[in-house]
Amino acid sequence: MVRGFRPKTAEQVLELHGTGILRLAYSYLHNREDAEDVLQETLIQYLRKAPAFNDEQHEKAWFLRVAANISKKSLWERTLPTMIQL
Repeated sequence: MVRGFRPKTAEQVLELHGTGILRLAYSYLHNREDAEDVLQETLIQYLRKAPAFNDEQHEKAWFLRVAANISKKSLWERTLPTMIQL
């Protein structure tokens, strides 16, 4: 872990990054409930992995990248049943 940069609690993460994660997920999914699911899954990933960050920008980038990947996976899973039927 990087000196001087402590991990944040779930509440701190939501306060600092929650709106950005929610907006990013909504821009992919166009559905508020699905975007909230992405926010929740992103937070779970953070709590499970407890990654070390160099600074605030690195932390923000990690959250947005994880949220984008989860959103893309969700979109892929939506189209999968349609592709299987073809």
